[in-house]
Amino acid sequence: MKFPKLTKAFLIITFVAIFLTGIAVSSNGATTSTKSEFSQIIKVTHGKVDATNSQRIDLGNPGPSMGDVLAFYLPLTSSTAGYLTGTLTVTGSNQPSEGMEVRVAALTFVIGAQSDQIVIGGSALYNIVSPTLAIGQKTIRPVIGGSGKFAGARGWAESVQIADGTWTHTFHIAKLTQR
Repeated sequence: MKFPKLTKAFLIITFVAIFLTGIAVSSNGATTSTKSEFSQIIKVTHGKVDATNSQRIDLGNPGPSMGDVLAFYLPLTSSTAGYLTGTLTVTGSNQPSEGMEVRVAALTFVIGAQSDQIVIGGSALYNIVSPTLAIGQKTIRPVIGGSGKFAGARGWAESVQIADGTWTHTFHIAKLTQR
């Protein structure tokens, strides 16, 4: 059967329109269901960690040992007011090698208003004799929650000590989206 030229053109245009509509619908569905994109990057800084704002609590065996706790309070020095408070608990002394220890973090960043908080956890390797990570050493920890304008936050944070002893914490935050 032979179609007139107008009908062939009509069928081709109709087929292309249906095909493109199908692509648009499937792309929209994929975009809507993606919930892991980072919607916000927040960077905060604070000063040096020293004896005026931190304390190592020597529990268990004298000297560096499992169970020791480092507690601290550090005002943020970035353009946003706030503070960092938290603890690092030694869970592995001379692990994974001599002179190193595993410290588990419980860190709360108050950024702006008291109700606007980001909580991170996780572990990192430290030199036994140092209260902090070495200068330039980065550590990645999970964002485990938030409150206020950060309610429902999840993602990860990268912390690094700069050469002058100050710190930068960069949060990669994804908020849960409603469908």
